[in-house]
Amino acid sequence: MTLRAALLTSLILAFSPMSHALAAEVPTAKTLTASQQRMVDCNKEASAKNLLGIQRREFMRTCMHGDSAKPPLATPQNRMRVCNQQATAMGLTMGPQRREFMSQCLKKP
Repeated sequence: MTLRAALLTSLILAFSPMSHALAAEVPTAKTLTASQQRMVDCNKEASAKNLLGIQRREFMRTCMHGDSAKPPLATPQNRMRVCNQQATAMGLTMGPQRREFMSQCLKKP
């Protein structure tokens, strides 16, 4: 008797109008807005370029605003960061050579 009740209940649920209405409400694919699609594309491009930290944030800002976006202003912190990266890439460690390079680099506009 229990098997019959379970079978009958499953048949009633399978053919009920409520189950068909629930199945119709489930979206098959989510469509993205233009802004969301731009975010996905910019993220893919930033990942392909292996950008991290400040560089990724600056790239995402300009990418999300499109071609009309202005580059961020050259703040003293950004200049210091760039000059430090250049000095390290040139193999300049502590000493007068690094100080001289940093002085000249930071004077550039």
